[in-house]
Amino acid sequence: MAGMPYAPQRVIGLHIGPKNPGFNESQFPDIKFYYTPKIKWSTKKVAGTPEVLSRWLDKGGLRLDEAIVLDKNGTGAFIGFIMKDKALTENFSQGDLDSLGNVLKSVVEENRETPFSKSTPLDPQDLSGMLGRKFPSFEVVNASGEASWTGSIIASSLPTMIFVFRIPPDHQFKSPEEAMKDVESPLQALSGMANVFVSDEYLALLKKIEEDLYGR
Repeated sequence: MAGMPYAPQRVIGLHIGPKNPGFNESQFPDIKFYYTPKIKWSTKKVAGTPEVLSRWLDKGGLRLDEAIVLDKNGTGAFIGFIMKDKALTENFSQGDLDSLGNVLKSVVEENRETPFSKSTPLDPQDLSGMLGRKFPSFEVVNASGEASWTGSIIASSLPTMIFVFRIPPDHQFKSPEEAMKDVESPLQALSGMANVFVSDEYLALLKKIEEDLYGR
C-alpha cells in the first residue's frame, strides 16, 4: 500500500508519562517519540511537570488519542480524536467542520497556511483551543532520556502532526506465544489472551497512522 502524497514529513508521538520499558519505537519508523516522565496520570487528576501540559490535560483541553496538525508556521490547523474504526483522513476537527485529510492536503501538499489566527492565550479547557495558535513549548525527553523542547522540535518550516498517547509503564507486552506459555488453566489462558488484546489496543492508533499515512 502506497503512502499518501500529503503525509506530513514529521509526526511526533507525544507520550504522557514515562516510557513503557517494553514499547518498541522501531515498529513505527515514521513517528518520532517524546516522553514526559514527570507527568503523573490518573483518570481523575493529572499533575506534575511540565505544568503547562499537566494543566492542559487535567482541564480537558488536550486529551489522549488526539492529533494536532500544525502548518509550516507551527500554527494549529486541526485538533481532533483519531478513531480506530475510521480511516485516518476521515476524522474531523474539534470546533471546525474540516476533515484531517482535507487539512493535511492543504498544509502539506498545497503548502498553505491555516486560515485560523488567534492572539489570545491558550485556554486549557478549550477543546478547539489549538486552532490558530502556536503549540506550547515545554520540555520532553527521548527514549534515551535526552531533553529537548517542543518549540525546537516543531520549528523547522515543516507541517507537523502531534499524536497524544499513553501506555501505562507497568504494562507487559507479550507475543501470543509468550502470553500462552506455560498456561495450565482456562483462567490463565483468558489472562494471556487479554494481555495480547490490550497490547494491540495500546498500539492500534500508532499502527493506523503508519498504515494510513505511510503505507506501512
